[in-house]
Amino acid sequence: TKYINEVIKKQYFEFIQKYYSDILKNPNVYIRLTEEKISQYLDGGFVKLLNSGTSALQFALLSLWVWPGDEVILPANTYAGTAIAVKNIAAIPVYADIKLDTFLLDPLDVEKKITSKTKAIIPVHLYGYQCDMSSFKTISWNIPLVEDASHAFGWQIQNQKIGTFGDIGIFSAHQSKNFWTLGNGGIFVTKNKNTFEKLEQYIYPDNGSIEVLKSRRTPANIWAFDALVLYIKLWYIENLRESNLELFFDYKKRCDLFDVDTPYISQGHIPFVRHFTVLSHKKSVLIQEQLSRAFYDIDLNISHVFSWNKSREELKNTSIFFQKNTSLHFYYGVSQKEKDAYFRKLSHILWR
Repeated sequence: TKYINEVIKKQYFEFIQKYYSDILKNPNVYIRLTEEKISQYLDGGFVKLLNSGTSALQFALLSLWVWPGDEVILPANTYAGTAIAVKNIAAIPVYADIKLDTFLLDPLDVEKKITSKTKAIIPVHLYGYQCDMSSFKTISWNIPLVEDASHAFGWQIQNQKIGTFGDIGIFSAHQSKNFWTLGNGGIFVTKNKNTFEKLEQYIYPDNGSIEVLKSRRTPANIWAFDALVLYIKLWYIENLRESNLELFFDYKKRCDLFDVDTPYISQGHIPFVRHFTVLSHKKSVLIQEQLSRAFYDIDLNISHVFSWNKSREELKNTSIFFQKNTSLHFYYGVSQKEKDAYFRKLSHILWR
């Protein structure tokens, strides 16, 4: 798996060189081709490629008829894009607490937050670990589940693909994710035809015709050349998974040398990695100061943009998490020399 990205790059440029003129003339043909291949990989369903994971999440909520003033439950510990999608449609983000063994959304706290205004629940898979989707299905009272699997394309729980447990699954294809394009992209998937048709009411093909421009629909399609990156990568998805697993266990082995906690892996769950995180038991403040540029997470409940003005006691585990959290974010573009230097720096801080 060491040179898999070089193999993918070679195949991609050969494909583009061969079909370049036709891609320019018929971009939507190649976008649909990629959507069909992704649908096959996810064991069926309706797939739409969009310009970002945040757009995919926002349109997921719109296609479920989430309106201004409706409530959407999401984890207090997640990337800001999850909350941005809710705020963009003037819905109300309701933050639920996390479980300290997984750092992920707690189904029991979600159940406490459900009201008559709740119109969707967004579990988020993070840090190489998967939410307990069966629990959310049990407690959701038929409230739609939008599965934010932005970091987890190609992974599974008990032989079922992540992103296919909820009413809608969304993925990000940003360069920081594990299934990425040249720049950015998003994937929307659902098994419900009516939901997919609602989505298409908001999106128009980027063909520039006067009729669709006048329709006031949104030009949120992915760029064809970005879509084709995903098309080529699907040929090598198992190689990418293997490479990703090697990366995960390398990081975990290194972090296990320190006095830290990492999320619990349930039986049948296969870890992925994009943003590896640990909870430090000592010198956490110093670590955070030294490694502040590595931080990707935002404590949404204390952000003046997203805060819903509830007591921090209601999010006890999230508060503990942010006091001790040290997120270590590595990308395929980071050299082994840089990774080693990063761990030496962390080791020096912990042991001095």
